[in-house]
Amino acid sequence: MATLWTLGPLDDIMPDIDNCHVLCFPCSNPQQRRTGAVLSRAYERLIVETPILGGFILPSDDGTSRPGTKTLQASGSNPKLEIKDGRDEVELSYQELKALGMPRRYLPPSLVMPSRAASDSNVRRTTAVRATFIKGGCFLAFNTSHALMDGTSVITVMTALAGHAADISRTATDDEVLLDAQPRSESTPRFGPTPSDLETMNPTVPLSRYDDLKGNPRSWQMLGLDYRPKEASSTVLAAKLPPMSPVTRILSISSDSIQRLKDKCSAEAVASDAAQWVSTADSLAAILWSCIIRARTRQQQQSVIGEVKLSTLMTAMDVRRLLKPPISSSYLGNAVLYSRSESTKEDLSGGLSWGAIAQLVRASLRDHQKSEAVREALELAASIPDVSALGLLYPTWLANDVVLSSIYGLNFYELNWGRTFGEQETPDFFRFPQGIFDGICFVLPRLRDGSAEIQVTMDQEHMENLLDDVEFRSFFTDVVSED
Repeated sequence: MATLWTLGPLDDIMPDIDNCHVLCFPCSNPQQRRTGAVLSRAYERLIVETPILGGFILPSDDGTSRPGTKTLQASGSNPKLEIKDGRDEVELSYQELKALGMPRRYLPPSLVMPSRAASDSNVRRTTAVRATFIKGGCFLAFNTSHALMDGTSVITVMTALAGHAADISRTATDDEVLLDAQPRSESTPRFGPTPSDLETMNPTVPLSRYDDLKGNPRSWQMLGLDYRPKEASSTVLAAKLPPMSPVTRILSISSDSIQRLKDKCSAEAVASDAAQWVSTADSLAAILWSCIIRARTRQQQQSVIGEVKLSTLMTAMDVRRLLKPPISSSYLGNAVLYSRSESTKEDLSGGLSWGAIAQLVRASLRDHQKSEAVREALELAASIPDVSALGLLYPTWLANDVVLSSIYGLNFYELNWGRTFGEQETPDFFRFPQGIFDGICFVLPRLRDGSAEIQVTMDQEHMENLLDDVEFRSFFTDVVSED
């Protein structure tokens, strides 16, 4: 196997966990065999044009890399798309699941998520794809490593996969032609870092620089990593937390409600500072942060009146366009840092308007997007001596702090798959498999009608508080009855 490239510092600090995205399509039973063949050919083409997508991610053993460094290697043979018959496991038809809002309890990893396992337990596939067929439908899952791709990388690769499928489904008019739809060898991989990308994302940092950077909490926070001493680390703090009964729900906000929320937050922001501007993302962050903390602290407020406790919002931010020069569209690696906003539970629970909270979020983003802050975070990631056992910043995502990731702007619902699945060319639903990324509050991709869904995980009691919040419910409605 030939090594293609070593992953960058932001990839090295990420664990090699599954990053699986599922798209749901109607697909008639007679169509399904052909759909599986089209998707198989499309995946073959994707790997031929970028061999690393059929390769492996593994620890580097070159003797010079810091502990925890990961390497990508091409494979001598390409993986095949998995095709699974899920009819025996899912009694309901696709249309019945669609009517229910596609609950994630019908999308367990065992059904929809392809395995990236390899014969060597220290090695895992870079990608795996599975088409699961049920009565009248198909779940298409693309699985990769979070140490290789973030959400922007995933949508870029899935756009290429959809393009191949659409092309094959259009040109292969019968089974004989479909069998001949072999991939064409490419001399230059479609995806990979440019020299400029490598220079930007892999800064050369002298060893002494780590001593200067390690004492800066902001840089650690921007990486989402724990900076506290071992005796006060997130692992130690997590062991002291009371047990919880987490549940995950998917809720929806219409395009009209999104605009109504943005107008409300903008008016409240202007009232305190006429020069202040807040975005739709800021407005969504404000209502989610405020209402989630209000739901989590309702009982605490009743029993511990006057106690001031802080809450933080950690917001994922794509820095591709912030870097100079910007990262190329062919870059597959992670390019996400985190902005951290801070307030008190009292202010979040009603002391501040949503417009004022949106201003806090916007001000924090501006601060963390400054070139000096971004550069120092990248340099810290590149200079940490050992990245094999890093701790997360928060001991839990279900208490005082909220982690928010918005993929609202990633156009999964606009991906055109041609006639791969039959008459319908675009998916009905975007979902993570059941249990994947639970704990993070997600703003899911924008639907074609401009609405959005959120995926939120809370303790059962806190979830009931959130769903009983009249102000919150004036914007958000249920998508599924239970997850």
